[in-house]
Amino acid sequence: MLEEHGAKFVHIRGEDNVVADALSRLDKEEQDVAIPAGKLMVMCLTRMDHNEGLEEPSPHCFASLTDEELERFPMSPPLIGKEQRKIADFRQQLLKAHGDSKVTVRTLENVPLLCVNSKVAVPPPLNNRIVKWCHGCLKHPGETRMHQTLAQTFYWPGMKAQCEHHVKHCSICQLCKKHNTKCGKLPQKDVEKSEPWSRVNVDLIGPLNVRAQNGRFKLNALTMIDPATGWFEIVQLKDTTAATVAAAFDDTWLSRYPRPQFIGMDGGSENKAEFRQTIINYGLGPGMKRSTTHNPQANSVAERQGRGG
Repeated sequence: MLEEHGAKFVHIRGEDNVVADALSRLDKEEQDVAIPAGKLMVMCLTRMDHNEGLEEPSPHCFASLTDEELERFPMSPPLIGKEQRKIADFRQQLLKAHGDSKVTVRTLENVPLLCVNSKVAVPPPLNNRIVKWCHGCLKHPGETRMHQTLAQTFYWPGMKAQCEHHVKHCSICQLCKKHNTKCGKLPQKDVEKSEPWSRVNVDLIGPLNVRAQNGRFKLNALTMIDPATGWFEIVQLKDTTAATVAAAFDDTWLSRYPRPQFIGMDGGSENKAEFRQTIINYGLGPGMKRSTTHNPQANSVAERQGRGG
């Protein structure tokens, strides 16, 4: 549909894509109307989950919860306040680390909570529970998003390292998420200059089940392609012996097109003996390039043609 309008696709770097970034972030504007803390907490979780279908809770959503239910929700202000009060010198620890100007007291759900830079200071007993709860609620985000999301509302020392540790040791994340891990440290190869008729890649396909007017039969074929021009030839083989492959390659390619300097092939048995001798007779022996074992990428252009066939 877009092609009919002649649309031009232009890549926009992330730092320049201001509109998309603004829509993907949590709203940080000050609220003109006072919102109950319980409702604000659930609204924050709803936005973090990026699910617009969730309804905003009523102002008294937490008021009707029992003490047991509040204990299960690790981010409830009553539970955080309770854990803060259990640590006798918790305030002194924050003042010593951050100073009087950064440590304040905010009231959420009628509970006074110690905060650092307007972020709720979470006591150590709740750190792991909050990380675990948010990781499951947000459908297993990565370590960066986990830390950035929690850091907008909460504070505790070592939050980033704890988020990284949790994500790396989450069994679901390790099983389901794709990892772009590259094997080895070989330097990137330069793109080879490709000249028409200077190289040919050969490969065998089959046996393939083919349906014809006179019934079904097995098809074995030799494929040949010039990577520079994309010129493709295919010839049926009565068998896959080296002698048959060599004769087919000679009749179909070497006798009709300019002699190539290089021939790409895999290490199959059909590319040995008589086939190799035919290549040597044409003076192409030094130009033979065989792909290594279990490495079809080295002869990718021919392998792709065989897959398409």
